[in-house]
This record gives sequence, C-alpha cells and structure tokens, in this order.
Amino acid sequence: MAGLDLIGCRPENLLGYLAALGALSLLDRLASVEGNAAPTLSWQPGSNVARLDWDDAASADDVLAALSRAVELSRSPEHPVSLLPALMHADNPAVQPEVFRTAAEALTAIEPSRPAPLALLTALSTDAVVDDDKGLVGDTAFRTMQGAGHQHFLKFMRDLIGLTTGADVKRSLTAPFTYADDRPSLRWDPIDDRRYALRAVDPSTDVIRTERGANRLAIEALVAFPCVPEGRTAATIGFGGPRGVRLRYPLWTDALTLDEVGVLLSQLPDEASRATLAARGVSLRFETVRYAVGKNRNFRPSIAVPP
Repeated sequence: MAGLDLIGCRPENLLGYLAALGALSLLDRLASVEGNAAPTLSWQPGSNVARLDWDDAASADDVLAALSRAVELSRSPEHPVSLLPALMHADNPAVQPEVFRTAAEALTAIEPSRPAPLALLTALSTDAVVDDDKGLVGDTAFRTMQGAGHQHFLKFMRDLIGLTTGADVKRSLTAPFTYADDRPSLRWDPIDDRRYALRAVDPSTDVIRTERGANRLAIEALVAFPCVPEGRTAATIGFGGPRGVRLRYPLWTDALTLDEVGVLLSQLPDEASRATLAARGVSLRFETVRYAVGKNRNFRPSIAVPP
C-alpha cells in the first residue's frame, strides 16, 4: 500500500476540501471499474494535510498516475468512469420535473453497472421539491450560478471535464494553488469573488485565473452531498443555519473509504459535542457561508469551528 499527501488541498479553502474528497471519489470509481481495492482518505492531525491511501499502489506516483488516467478517461461519456451522463440533460440543475425524471430514468437503466452518474444527478437536484412559482425542481446548495453572465453550473462542469488534463490535476494536488489557469471555475474558492472592494485592480481588465485541476476534482465530491427534501424546500447534506447557507464540513483522522465518508457526512449532527466528534474520528470542523453576488453566489473563507 502507498499513499499521497494532497499538499495543495487545504481544507481552509472549500475548493481545496472538495478537491481532496473528489480525488477519493474519482480514484474509488476507477478502482471499482477495474476490480481493485477501494482507496481511503484521512486528514493528518495538526497539519490538516489530506492523505489518499490505496492498497493497489506501490508509490505515491502510482496514485497520481491512476488519477491522471481517470481524468483522461472521464472525458468520454461512454467510459464507465465518466460522470458526463449526469450532466448532459441541461445547463443548470434547476429544471422542469419532467426533464429531471427523464434524465433519472436514463441513468437508472445503467445504474447497476454505473451507479455514480445517478448519484451525481440526485446530488444536484431532487424532484421531491418543486418551486411553486417557477415550476423547477429543487437543487443543490453548492450551486453558485444559473445563467447570469453566461455562467452555467452544469455546462461549466462539462467544460472542466473536457479541458482538464492529468497534469492539471497533479499540479493542484501536490503543490499550493497557483491559479495559473483560464476559466471556467465553479466559484467554490473565495478568490472567485471579483468585486471591486475585494481586489487591487479593476476586475473588468483583470484576466480571470483559476485552479483548473482542483475545480475538476471538486465536481467528483458532490456525490457525497445528496440533495434531499426538507419540508417544502431542498436541502443539501452539511448545510444548515438561517436560510441554509452555512456549510460545516469535518476532517477525520481514520482512513475512510468513500462510502464511509458518505455515512459520516450524512450522520454528523450540525451541533455536535466534542465527545460526539471524537467518537466519530473527527478532529476538526470548518465552516463557510454562501452569499449572493448579484445573481451569482460565492463562498466565504472557511474558519475552524470549535467543538
């Protein structure tokens, strides 16, 4: 067994956290397709560095090579490692119920051999909640755009899957973010807030730079955050507080598979005591808040939440 320290995926940045979880998700799917052992993810106490371990790897380079290969293979919607079938039905996740159900039926038909696309679809939207005014299904609290300024959530995901290379992913995982890439981004990094008050230059003349590999991997993380009905509204695992815009996410010290991470995220109380967190192997939690910038959304820098 060998592991890889994900130096670039700092949990203080929501994008970094999601990229680490996404690396676990992508490698887990590749391992499943190829009949290999499930990888695990943990967070090292003190340094809060994510570590990805895999029984079928002889070195950290093997882990990187497998992730790079999975990224390249995922560009083809026909390949079983690809999530593209869950992203083809629309440009944004809030759609008419019949559009969602048609997509769900198509993914259910391939679900026995390819469960991930259906899992992603149900993380993006739920037809158990329909907006009375707009007639659209409820969607994920991670959505940061829905067409304003030609920014489309699912389209940007498709673009990232098509653009990202194995080298992009390697750079995002193994070194601090350098923001050397062109758009698109999914606006999960606080640096994506480009308002005048937060920047030293006029954003109308400043070229948008992003961390492409991290954005690509973060898409994979959404399967661990289902979108579920809560009364008459859609709720996303991990979100709470007034108006459901606060996200709390844990770091854990035990090496957990993707399935085990999903159980932890779904069962962790919003207001958990130190004893409860310790009993579940949680060493620390971070909190961020989503806020509106015009018709789009961003996330604030995350802060550690004391138990």
